[in-house]
Amino acid sequence: SVARAEAAGIADLIPGLGVGIHRVGTVACVIGKKLSEIGFRNHTGCTIVAVRRGSQNLPFVAPDTVLQANDAVVVIGPEAQLPLADAMFVAPCHMADNLAMAASSSSHGERRIEKP
Repeated sequence: SVARAEAAGIADLIPGLGVGIHRVGTVACVIGKKLSEIGFRNHTGCTIVAVRRGSQNLPFVAPDTVLQANDAVVVIGPEAQLPLADAMFVAPCHMADNLAMAASSSSHGERRIEKP
């Protein structure tokens, strides 16, 4: 087994892998939606591993976890995709589809991101 690593040490263990902490914006399209509905992994290639709501960590993250404004979300995935992950947590609904399409066309040999 691998020893417990600090977030900063993950990149040393697995180059190209990044960890981000993102805040869900007050007008984000993801507010009130289950993780299974937003297609986060399909759009970004990243995985949500933890959610902090107020002063409490949610006990676990599941497909039926519903995101709320101001949630702090911990994401792990390809370092190059973390900005797109952040954008999904702040983009209003009319911009969310544009983000997914832009990511798909600008992947430059990285994992292609496609709309579900």
